Amino acid sequence: ERPLGTADAVLAAEAFVGDRRFAAVNGDNLYPAEALEALASVGGNALAGFDRSALARLGNIPPERMAAFAIVESADGWLRRIVEKPSPEVVAAAGEHALISMNCWAFTPAVFDACRRIAPSPRGEFEIVDAAGALVGAGHRVRVVPVEAGVLDLSSAGDVASVEAFLRGRAVRL
Repeated sequence: ERPLGTADAVLAAEAFVGDRRFAAVNGDNLYPAEALEALASVGGNALAGFDRSALARLGNIPPERMAAFAIVESADGWLRRIVEKPSPEVVAAAGEHALISMNCWAFTPAVFDACRRIAPSPRGEFEIVDAAGALVGAGHRVRVVPVEAGVLDLSSAGDVASVEAFLRGRAVRL
């Protein structure tokens, strides 16, 4: 009835998903096919970690806005944590090739229990980042799949022109 965060939206899909693995993405982003193909190629829970430099170069998100995006910390290809709203110091330390979360996930049904275990964030929302942390905390691994591609943001009317320009002349592949 009202938006309560991405984890709440994921949990709402439980009856539809059943026992299948599924993708969860933001509806206001256009993700590159190679990111989704990379997620599909690995089993279990996974997150596309977008290289910050490639994201800035190949997408339509200005670098100054991207500095506020969540930084993915991984070890040996597995998620350790996601730093939401990183400080300028954390952004600088992560470097230009830091992996950024653009909420492009593959989940097993284990995520549903994780979504039920989290509390609302200070914004009053059930955050998918918190659910991913609960998933890892419960012993489930989340593969971080590095992606060197851009994402097209469609969150405001001002984004339409850049998306139209990017898509002009491209063949649609379903």
